[in-house]
Amino acid sequence: MIVRCALVLVAALVLWPSTAGAQGRDALAGVWRLNNDLTSTPPDIDASRPPDSGQRPRAGMGGSGGPGGRVGPGRMGGSAGGGQESPRDRQRMRTLLRRAGDAPARLTVVLDGARVLLTDNQGRTTTLPTDNRKQELVTGDGEIEVRAKWDNDELVVEEDFGSRMKITYYYAATTVGERRQLRVRVAISGGPSGRDGRGGPPPLTRVYDLEL
Repeated sequence: MIVRCALVLVAALVLWPSTAGAQGRDALAGVWRLNNDLTSTPPDIDASRPPDSGQRPRAGMGGSGGPGGRVGPGRMGGSAGGGQESPRDRQRMRTLLRRAGDAPARLTVVLDGARVLLTDNQGRTTTLPTDNRKQELVTGDGEIEVRAKWDNDELVVEEDFGSRMKITYYYAATTVGERRQLRVRVAISGGPSGRDGRGGPPPLTRVYDLEL
């Protein structure tokens, strides 16, 4: 029993610096628990939509359809022309908002050379090469294109749903006082509320505390 306790103590001392004292990209590695009080929620697309939006073209500059302008054809099909949002694109935007707001209650981040492994509280693991190479990912929301890269010490993960609709996740480790946190900024671009891959609702923020 004494020997076993000593081995556990030695292992804890060896592993502690890799989580508590990590810096740079290594600071993202660890087991993180969602801080619900600091995490934002997505807007209600129906509540924030004007009553006549999508029923007729919106005025814009140069026929582009303005802020809610036309979304060009994409890998999964395009929206209706003339600045209108198609029912298909509207459903995609609902999917994006739900997906962006569906933050795992627990997230394990493992750095493995040129790959990052993300495992949620359901045990589902996503392996992301960080060379910005596109890969097909089959999810409950269908097949999407995913790519990941490092921007200095920030991990950037982009999910492409077609029709220029994307979700981009920015993972960055921070220190607040003596507490380490993982902040994930979630940005939706394109779709009915954007043009040429821009626009979209305001970014969301997920905040995780390091689980010791």
